Amino acid sequence: MTSEQAMEQCKDRMLISPSRAQVLWAMCKSKAQVGRMMIEVGAYKGGSARLMGLAAPEMELHVFDTFAGIAGADGIGHHGEYDFPAPAGEVAAYLSDLDNSFIHGGVFPGTWRQWLFDSGAEPIIAVAHCDCDAFRPTWDFIREFLPIVGAGGAMVFDDYLSPACPGVTLAVNDWFPTWRVEKQDDWQAVLRF
Repeated sequence: MTSEQAMEQCKDRMLISPSRAQVLWAMCKSKAQVGRMMIEVGAYKGGSARLMGLAAPEMELHVFDTFAGIAGADGIGHHGEYDFPAPAGEVAAYLSDLDNSFIHGGVFPGTWRQWLFDSGAEPIIAVAHCDCDAFRPTWDFIREFLPIVGAGGAMVFDDYLSPACPGVTLAVNDWFPTWRVEKQDDWQAVLRF
């Protein structure tokens, strides 16, 4: 499947632009040798998660979302608490044909920690995609996943430098010097490890 074919399948269920989707596709497609797992936090309707799963079907895709909207909205930016809800059952049905996808509903990072405890897994992450829209969940995303992104892996941040979501930029810049952040077109940043 080409990236264009995959994006056609996903376009009605994601808010990221085609250029951001192309970067996410390329990261997932090129990182299979790094680890066995991809992560998405902030799935909304599941479009970008599906894109990731189609790009790298050989890797597990773990999708974390409240499915009730943004948790931890911090008053920095335009989005409020619980903006962008999407029913978990609808997202699960949309991703159900992807054998590599696993849905985790609830507030992050609690859902991640519970899955980690229950599974006993020692994950090495190839690609971690953050679309949290707010400072606290973005900061938590980095804290949780930075130690387990494999050598050659990547973190992809949606809404970096977006005036609507300044908390994302604050969190990323709090953890990383700005020279290390690869600014992509259209409010996206990539960190390679």
